[in-house]
Amino acid sequence: MPTKQMKSELIPLDKRSDLGISPDDFSKYYYKDGKLEIAHGQWEIYYDNGNLFAKGYCDQGMKDGAWQYFFENGQIWQRGFYVNGERFGTTEECTWEVFNEDGNLVYPLPA
Repeated sequence: MPTKQMKSELIPLDKRSDLGISPDDFSKYYYKDGKLEIAHGQWEIYYDNGNLFAKGYCDQGMKDGAWQYFFENGQIWQRGFYVNGERFGTTEECTWEVFNEDGNLVYPLPA
């Protein structure tokens, strides 16, 4: 069962040091029962209106594998793969797709 979180509950990068998280630590953290925890397992993040913002897998705080992001209207925004917390692929060998709010692919440019 995926962990569900609201987008408004994400811990901003500029607030992480206030919580004792090193600026060099880009792991994903969240609060569970009032305690700061590192993300692990399937993850779903929602807009305040209840629509899905993102879904994917975290391995000990690092995004790993397939992730998808959505516009607030529910349309796909981006999808691709992470390896050890970093987006996989290069400009020449792009594995990420980016769409506009109408659902049209804008990156990489269609052939």
